[in-house]
Amino acid sequence: MKKVFTLLCAGFGIGLTSASAQVFELARPTMTASTPGYAGSNWDDGAVKLINYVRNLGAAPITDLKWQIIEKNFPFAWTLYTFCDNETCLTEGQIPQYTTSPKTFQPIAVGDSSLFEPAYKIPTTADNGVGTLKVRVYNNAQSDTAIFIVTKTPTGINSIKVNDNRVTVYPNPAVQDDVTIFVNKDLKAKYTKVYNVIGAEVAVANINGELAQINTAAFAKGTYIVQVVAADGSLVATRKLIKN
Repeated sequence: MKKVFTLLCAGFGIGLTSASAQVFELARPTMTASTPGYAGSNWDDGAVKLINYVRNLGAAPITDLKWQIIEKNFPFAWTLYTFCDNETCLTEGQIPQYTTSPKTFQPIAVGDSSLFEPAYKIPTTADNGVGTLKVRVYNNAQSDTAIFIVTKTPTGINSIKVNDNRVTVYPNPAVQDDVTIFVNKDLKAKYTKVYNVIGAEVAVANINGELAQINTAAFAKGTYIVQVVAADGSLVATRKLIKN
């Protein structure tokens, strides 16, 4: 009887180890992009594409992996134009069914990966703001969520490049509670907003002179988006903030 019990426990333990092992990974769990919008009509050229991959980390092909859109929060007049995996690129009209039911990937060979790419149609006339897309990737062994965040900025915002020191966030990564956002007074910015990876606003601070202060003590570790906003509500610049 003891021998049978031991064998059962051993078998149960093996099952737990197999179920908890990581069999796939997202190349980029969170992706961000920024655009002023597109004024043309050829959306194959003008769509905002976030190219991601799902990698097979296991010792056998993955044949049961699925994905499903679990959250889509877009400003007015934004469209999820296509969504591509290793089988096909779904069109605008085909995508909505995968918000209520999952789609299965084609088998992913050992050491191989699958394309995982949403593309956004964002006209210049669409509302400015932050669009968030969350996609669950899962099988019986594992579940993960890919988060895609796009910020639409007014035409002309591209002059405020990421390496433009007229807008600076420091220290970054945030290794202490207080973070300072410097904004050159010539940009005529009024306040800053901070969003987490799911697009929720977590902090707002006025710019006094050329500085705004954000307290990150309550922030979870991860990536945040800092927006610098003018008095008329237009977006002046976008920066990433990392909380360690």
